[in-house]
Amino acid sequence: MKTKRIKWIDNAKGLLIILVVVGHVVSSYKAAGMTNDFYKVLSSIIYSFHMACFIFIGGYLCKIKKDISKSTQVKNKLISYGIPYIIFSFVWVIFKMIFSKYTNTSVDLIDFVLILIFPISFMWYLYATMLMSILQINIEKLKRIRIPIIVLSGILLCLVPIIKRIYPIFSDIIICDFISFWLYFLIGHYYG
Repeated sequence: MKTKRIKWIDNAKGLLIILVVVGHVVSSYKAAGMTNDFYKVLSSIIYSFHMACFIFIGGYLCKIKKDISKSTQVKNKLISYGIPYIIFSFVWVIFKMIFSKYTNTSVDLIDFVLILIFPISFMWYLYATMLMSILQINIEKLKRIRIPIIVLSGILLCLVPIIKRIYPIFSDIIICDFISFWLYFLIGHYYG
C-alpha cells in the first residue's frame, strides 16, 4: 500500500534538516574556538526550536495501529530505529577513533558499549524517538491519562534545567533527551 506524502511535513523536514546542518557547523566552530556574536545568535535561534519541531513531527507521524499487536509494533520500532542507532553509533565511534587527531573530541570503544545510557553525539535523536514511540504504543489505549501524561511531561521538561545544574552529567544521559522533548512528541502525536 502506497502512503500519501504530506507536503507540509516534507517541506518542514527539509527546512529543519538544513537548520540541523547549519547548527552543527556553527557548534563545530564554537568547539574549535572560532566563534563570534553572529554565530552565537544564529546558534541560539536554531537550537531554540529545531529539534522540538523534529520531535513534534515524529509524534505526528507515530501512528498506533489497532489491528497489529503491541509486541509487533514495538518490534518494528526496535528494528526501524534501534538497528540504525546501533549501526551509525558504531560507525561514528570507529571514524572518530581513526580520525581522532583531526577532531575536537575523542571517543573510545567504551563509548559504543555505553550507548544505551549515553547516546553518541547526534544519535540521541533516533534513540529518544524510538523510546517515545515505544512508550506511546504501550499507553495509547489509556485515553483517560492523556491530559495527566501531557502535564507530567511539561513538569519534567521544566525540571530539566534544575537537574542539569545539580547533576551536570544528566545532560549526557538518554533520559534527559527523552524528558526534554517528550512533551513535543505527545503534542504532535495527539494533534496528528
